[in-house]
Amino acid sequence: MWRMNNRGNLILGVILVAGTTLTSGCGMLKMPDMMQQTVDGMAKTNDGMAKTVAGMAKTNDMMGNMCAGQGKLTTSDYRDKLLDQIDKEPDIGAKLSLAVKYHYAWEFQGMSMACGRSDAYLQEVYNESIREFLESMHRYIATRSNASATSRNNSMNTLYALAATMHYTNSLQEKDAALFGYKPVSMLSLFNDVVTDTAAIDQGTLSSFNLPDYVDSGRILIGDVTYMLRLRYNFLTAFSFGLATTNYDGDEATLLGLAKYILDGALHRSWSPDFANKNTSQIMYYGTIMQRALDARDMLNVLGVSPKTDKTIYKVYRALNFDSFNTTPSKDDPKPLAEKKIAVKHMEDLVNKYLNAKDLTASDLE
Repeated sequence: MWRMNNRGNLILGVILVAGTTLTSGCGMLKMPDMMQQTVDGMAKTNDGMAKTVAGMAKTNDMMGNMCAGQGKLTTSDYRDKLLDQIDKEPDIGAKLSLAVKYHYAWEFQGMSMACGRSDAYLQEVYNESIREFLESMHRYIATRSNASATSRNNSMNTLYALAATMHYTNSLQEKDAALFGYKPVSMLSLFNDVVTDTAAIDQGTLSSFNLPDYVDSGRILIGDVTYMLRLRYNFLTAFSFGLATTNYDGDEATLLGLAKYILDGALHRSWSPDFANKNTSQIMYYGTIMQRALDARDMLNVLGVSPKTDKTIYKVYRALNFDSFNTTPSKDDPKPLAEKKIAVKHMEDLVNKYLNAKDLTASDLE
């Protein structure tokens, strides 16, 4: 005997009732009446389902708002503590490490689609973030005329670290972006929007009215945007140089050793990094840092302002000699050597691009 589930019994019941109704003239519902009641019942069911769906949507919105609200409070407090730690830390390496965490902690970095991420709300968060960042830098900026990368001043070192790490994106955002098809955003991304929109406005191809709020905020504080990009450009070129002068174990050159490189640069005496004892990953990383510096310089060019290239660092790079490491390919090269040659040549090309920018005049370099 067939066993029926509840749905089967219900369907059978409807069929039996319908059959009885069709063959009986009294004591039962007429077919049209029954159909109307069925329609009315379905309407009530659909109405109930709609209310349930609406209730679920409202609950999800509330959860998203709660999630976003909690994220706002948590990340704000975390950034404040990190900023205080960065400034108190005397070592530039430690400052850089903490600055990465600071930039990971922007609210937009942790906003997922499941946590209230929407275009409208993001615009508000971008605006809050760029304003907070630029205004927070005011406590460390003594003068915007000094964009050098060689200061030993603690506040300047804090600015270097924060400017150098603006490109970082939180892996939480990257994972959510890959899942839902949007592009991860960093503080540097927001800066780039300010720069490109400002250039378009200056060229007359974009109106100053009805800009995104965060672009307006960046334009209001355009002097700070420019200054942080100049520090990023100069510090990263200096940082790449510093990495290139580390020894085989990765230990930094002493102050005396760095002073020698700087003196060699000032006196046009050539120097060479020890590429023979560096591995390819290390050399590629020096190039990555240099490329980030050049990207910052390109943004300043788009703005139409001088990058204020650090003269001391420029002189050091001008004296850098790549000839000590032969980068000419050979079919007899083992693979590790062939790859290292490619890495060194890439670094040389980036350095030449930096030197050929013509930011400095002959009198600047005397």
